[in-house]
Amino acid sequence: MSKKSEDVDAKAVDSPLVTIEFNGRDFSFPRDRRNWPTGALYAISKDESMEFLRWLFGDEQFDALLHTPQGLLVDEFMPAFNKAVESECVN
Repeated sequence: MSKKSEDVDAKAVDSPLVTIEFNGRDFSFPRDRRNWPTGALYAISKDESMEFLRWLFGDEQFDALLHTPQGLLVDEFMPAFNKAVESECVN
């Protein structure tokens, strides 16, 4: 890994947020799952994916997701989100 890549990775890990760039916009959520809103965890336990995203991202970011065509949300955003959670989130 190059020095520049290591610097970028170190900065990302030091950030308390994970940020996904999607459709010209940044979507951020807490890196540490212990900082996820309880409402988000409750929603996911009820298999309510959209409600989970609303709690996790907050109203402003969620509103931007609601204006995303369904195909982009399902085919592009959700895989990027899942990958970010798996690779960047802790606890």
